[in-house]
Amino acid sequence: MATQITCIVPDSSATPNRRIDAVGGPGGWRKDEDQVIDEIEAGAEYFVEVEEEKAKVVVESNGTLKFLKTEADGFVPNNLMALPTCED
Repeated sequence: MATQITCIVPDSSATPNRRIDAVGGPGGWRKDEDQVIDEIEAGAEYFVEVEEEKAKVVVESNGTLKFLKTEADGFVPNNLMALPTCED
């Protein structure tokens, strides 16, 4: 069963390579980006919904750093970065 991501916690550091600190979803759950990366690499599935279509969240690497993104789906901007900020 795939888990929906509905919000993000933007990067709180000055590190230019990090764009998301955490993600969250229905019911108020929140997980660090690294935890979700580990879960996806272990077989878990996450998605975001864009215009009633599901976009799968995948792990990408720029060679030195792993990060979350959605599979290419033709929607601009990046589906994760377009999500609202998670409420405290």
